[in-house]
Amino acid sequence: MSNFGVSYSCYTEKRAVEYSIEVLRQVYPECPVYLVSDGGGNYTFLEEKFDNLKVSHEEDMRGWCQRKTPEQNTSNMQDKLYATAMSWIERNKAAVDFCNKPYMLMMEPDVLVRGKFSIPQDAKLIAPEIINFAKRPDNEAGWVEVLKKIPGAVPCPGWSWPFIYESKAFNEVYEFVKNNDELFREFVLADWEFGSAGDVTLPVLFAACGYSITVFSEATDCARNRDWRKSHHAILHAYREPIS
Repeated sequence: MSNFGVSYSCYTEKRAVEYSIEVLRQVYPECPVYLVSDGGGNYTFLEEKFDNLKVSHEEDMRGWCQRKTPEQNTSNMQDKLYATAMSWIERNKAAVDFCNKPYMLMMEPDVLVRGKFSIPQDAKLIAPEIINFAKRPDNEAGWVEVLKKIPGAVPCPGWSWPFIYESKAFNEVYEFVKNNDELFREFVLADWEFGSAGDVTLPVLFAACGYSITVFSEATDCARNRDWRKSHHAILHAYREPIS
């Protein structure tokens, strides 16, 4: 039995999504999955095929903002970025509540769980090698200065994908967001990526609550690791092999 659930975000990649869940359930047959279609396809058929899986069809909150626009500094755009970041937090909260497991694995269609893995003891937020995005060629990431204002916060130099987080720690993050709306808005105003990219939103908020990323050795990125087919890694990211 798994000690984790899955928070799954997808769009219209039906066969890839179905395949990844098939493989997951071969390894962890009882792993609960909370799947959100972000303004994309209808995945209700997965509830009929798999036990302990819930599908939520919601509006597109992520696809529109993957590239910056000339309007990024307008109040209307900032409101949209705020709503996007908040939706990411609310969707993960719904996943945590549904799965009711000590840990959560965040999946997308290019994440494949092909073997059993172990979660480091006492880790709060786990990811593969940390890529430093806080230092950019043009300027420092906006969230860096906001974090400095928060008592007990730790630096957040970067991140990678996929994440595993402790559900209890996430609930603390959720309460932080709900009780600190002005700071949440300040993060949105300070940096486009915080509002537009969930893989930035989450580690920054964990850092705000004093939790650093623990490097996870059992996951790898297929685009960076040419030997992933022969490697020991249980979790793959950027998996894009043809599916029969």
